Amino acid sequence: MRNLLCYLLLASVVYAEIGTPRRRLLSSGGGTSPVSVDATMTTGNCSTDCTPTGHAQEASSSASITSTGMTVGTGATMLLATLSMYNGSGNSITSIACTWDNAGTPQTMTLQANNQTAQSKISAIFSLANPHTGNLSLYCAVQPTNALSSIYLSAISLKHAGIAQSDNVSVASATSLAVPTSSDGASVAVFSGTSDKPTMTGTALFGDGHLNGGGGASYILGGSTSNTHSFTGQGNGSISGVHLVAQ
Repeated sequence: MRNLLCYLLLASVVYAEIGTPRRRLLSSGGGTSPVSVDATMTTGNCSTDCTPTGHAQEASSSASITSTGMTVGTGATMLLATLSMYNGSGNSITSIACTWDNAGTPQTMTLQANNQTAQSKISAIFSLANPHTGNLSLYCAVQPTNALSSIYLSAISLKHAGIAQSDNVSVASATSLAVPTSSDGASVAVFSGTSDKPTMTGTALFGDGHLNGGGGASYILGGSTSNTHSFTGQGNGSISGVHLVAQ
């Protein structure tokens, strides 16, 4: 009987030390981390009327643009490139393409959301899962080669992030766009207008307006069912947005 009592006492101590922590672990939700920012573009040639200064690459009367201002960290699972373009030539855009690590081992990016209005304001977001790490080259181009009056390019890399492709949204002529999100996710949107730097909601990736067209891009972490990305101060424009989901 004494041995039995000792065994029961020992078992109760083991359960108290091991069983309780195990219950806390099982209630932790499976260990999925929320989407977080790895890095944003911090070196670019946009300076005049550009906020934040240097956070975008810009080009005038060019069909392509290259940036070496983005450095992707080792923990990044997703890279997004945002393009705000103005087509003043009247020539229809037939294709848009972006490549990461263009000067090394190129990775082709995927066009997720884009919109071109009758006024030729073009917004587009490209994505790349598991991008090469480091300070590499980001290259984007359109066809035909004589189509664009201005291009603004910026980028953001994220951790624990995937793309919800079915949630891609765009609007042809507006000052705001509701982009789907989740409490552990994020949303990113880009705007293309006629002129002037827009005032934005969320955290600005860039805002500029001294070329023929103006534009901006922003991101918002978390949220409920959708985040409203507003771009005001220069009238209606083209807006495209994507939903980043935790993984």
